[in-house]
Amino acid sequence: MKQVAPEVVLRNPKNRADEFEAQALSQFAAPGYPRSGENIISATMENGTVVRVLLPLFYSQQCLGCHSEPKGQRDISGYPKVGGAISVKISQK
Repeated sequence: MKQVAPEVVLRNPKNRADEFEAQALSQFAAPGYPRSGENIISATMENGTVVRVLLPLFYSQQCLGCHSEPKGQRDISGYPKVGGAISVKISQK
């Protein structure tokens, strides 16, 4: 399990998005993607031996102080304001 975010704000290199995660982040960022409910992306991969699940982190009003506009401004920890997702990879190997 890890938190992933767009490459431009990567805080921990261990949380770099792989290809599956990067595609999901692009889907989550699309204007038409639903912003409420349980809108996860999941897939079974590697001949059914791996399950991947990504849960988008959508902001509530409480989150906006650190994660919203103005664009380009830094959050309270000094990083660009941006969202991401929680990524889970379960292997049956």
